[in-house]
Amino acid sequence: MTAILRHIIASLGLLLWAQQASAQPTQAPSAGIANTAPPINVLYPKDFEVYQPVTARDALERLPGLEIVDTDDVRGLGAGGNVLINGERSGGKSNTALSQLERLSAQAIVRVEIYAAATASFDAGGSSQVINVVIKVEEGSISGTYGGNMEISVRTGDFYGDANVSATWTKNKLTAELALASNGDKTPTFGDETFGRLGQPPSIFRDERRLSTFRDYQVNASLAYKFAPRDVLRLNVQGTRGNRDTFERTTDLVALDGFTAQDTLFETASEDTSFEGTLEYERAVGDDLQLKFTALQSLGRTRDDTTIRDFLSTDPVLQLGNANDEQESILRGRAVWQASKKHLLTFQLEGAFNKLDANLFFNEAAFDADLQPVRVPQNLNSNTIVQEYRGDASLTDQWSISKKVVLTTALAGEISNLEVSGSVNNSRVLRFPKPRIELAYQVYPKHRLEFSVERIIQQLDFFDFAASVSLEDADERGSTGELTPEREWRSNLTWEWQLPRRSGRSAITLYHNLVQDAIEPIPISDAFDETIDTIGNIGTGNRFGAVAEFSLRLKPYGLPDILLEGNVTLQRTRVEDPITGEKRRLRDERPFTYEFNYRHDITKWKVSYGASVSLNGPQTAFEINQTIEERRTFSGQAFIETQAIKGMTIGLRLINWRDRVEARDRVIFDPNRLAAGVPFLEARERTIGRYLRFSVDGIF
Repeated sequence: MTAILRHIIASLGLLLWAQQASAQPTQAPSAGIANTAPPINVLYPKDFEVYQPVTARDALERLPGLEIVDTDDVRGLGAGGNVLINGERSGGKSNTALSQLERLSAQAIVRVEIYAAATASFDAGGSSQVINVVIKVEEGSISGTYGGNMEISVRTGDFYGDANVSATWTKNKLTAELALASNGDKTPTFGDETFGRLGQPPSIFRDERRLSTFRDYQVNASLAYKFAPRDVLRLNVQGTRGNRDTFERTTDLVALDGFTAQDTLFETASEDTSFEGTLEYERAVGDDLQLKFTALQSLGRTRDDTTIRDFLSTDPVLQLGNANDEQESILRGRAVWQASKKHLLTFQLEGAFNKLDANLFFNEAAFDADLQPVRVPQNLNSNTIVQEYRGDASLTDQWSISKKVVLTTALAGEISNLEVSGSVNNSRVLRFPKPRIELAYQVYPKHRLEFSVERIIQQLDFFDFAASVSLEDADERGSTGELTPEREWRSNLTWEWQLPRRSGRSAITLYHNLVQDAIEPIPISDAFDETIDTIGNIGTGNRFGAVAEFSLRLKPYGLPDILLEGNVTLQRTRVEDPITGEKRRLRDERPFTYEFNYRHDITKWKVSYGASVSLNGPQTAFEINQTIEERRTFSGQAFIETQAIKGMTIGLRLINWRDRVEARDRVIFDPNRLAAGVPFLEARERTIGRYLRFSVDGIF
């Protein structure tokens, strides 16, 4: 850690010294090295200025036909999404391109270039597009953004507020940026539960009242020094500190001789602290070679304390504590070489170190929410340390066979040493190849067909190795040392259509994922020789489905200036259950999701209004002696906003207009799901409530 701080301080000194160099005219750099194909579309300020966007992100969201991916789910640094700023990736994992665009004025946009992913010299992070936002830099000026909102519960009157401000300064070859933010949340929820044997009248009725409050503070600082238009050194530092407190009172009516009331209090206090620092150096060597080196260090600390007690008593029945420390270090080198007019080669090396130190503590007697004793295995009072050293290498060739056909092939592989110590001890060396092939065919000028097959190695969730306890469900999970990353063979076939008159895009994707070593709960024996859950690999599963999406502006057809957007995903997953041997869905995978957005911009009045609706299908968790199915009613929002004051957007939004309900059915089997009598059913419904949000965003 000391060496990293010395490195960061030395880099700051270099940047401050370099700032004294002679002034050079500042120009928007080109979008990296030469592309194998021109952009499929270029948008200019005239395409979005009529909508009076405030930030650069506002401008992108007003434009139809853009597919924006802010992050991806691969290990390490990944691709970082599909949005670039002046041909450059965002620095770090937390400081994404969209968060940077929120801190830039829409007036700074020179143009927006849209490339087909298979024909651009950038990794699209799983998207079919690469979006490059070219920003002009104003020498010697300070510009920035500010914003704030207040959200009020319609039902209870509880409220909270957020605020943020950012400033960017450019002088000679140095650009400095500072962003501050405070985010909050105050969420009251109301619910009721019933308990009883399945098919019989409930024996317990529970009324819930919960209030969760959250507040965090974030600071993001970055420096960039351009030795030349395509020779740049960047430093980004981001820190976050947050607190969350939850207070829940439950009132149980127990059917014994009549009904007996019993009140229980749950109180949880959490504290999170995180830091991320990234140092990048990017340089063009001639017109055909681009080099980039990245170093990242992130640290995180979480502390949770939960207490259960009787409402009429000040003495705790149970106290549970979690103390977790996380660390990630990454070094990456990347070279992109235009070997010929038809071949673009990318070589990448990455080394990473990840660590989790997880601690679980009990104090006082162990009781569940109904004040019944819980048998706590000895290995749940535990300390688990997980460490992973990983090396990754890849070589990618993008071959432009013709003006219409591009073939991309990649040879890649990784090797890692995974060590688990503490409650359990294990050490393994894992090796995985990761090939990829992608074929893109420009069938017609506005129609593209893409097919890809690749192997993805998922990042392990290190918390799956550690023991855990759910006080809400009186459920425990043991430690494990034998866990292998999920591997997926992903096959995708996409047809994309750029709609006439530059009014938008539509796409249909068919996909199949072969999931190897799927990760789900499996049985183990605890210290009392009883069977409990832990997380393990259950075998091979399948995921297949279809995604349909569209984005359409009606104005080019002489209709009102309305933006319509939609996304529908339908999928089916199958895996063999380790307890029953039957085929079922993969854990927590939804069979469908729907999302539709409507926005009407009345530009002559500088007013916009709209609505959005979304619905997610049910998801089910399968454990040894229980299943938990969660469902939600559809979520709806409506808004109205005005840009009557130049450089400012004032808005009012109604959230959860239908008073969204979250339902959960927990079915408990004794002794397990294979051999059980009449199961026990716990049915719960919670109401989130309606909210009004008043917001102000502007630039200076």
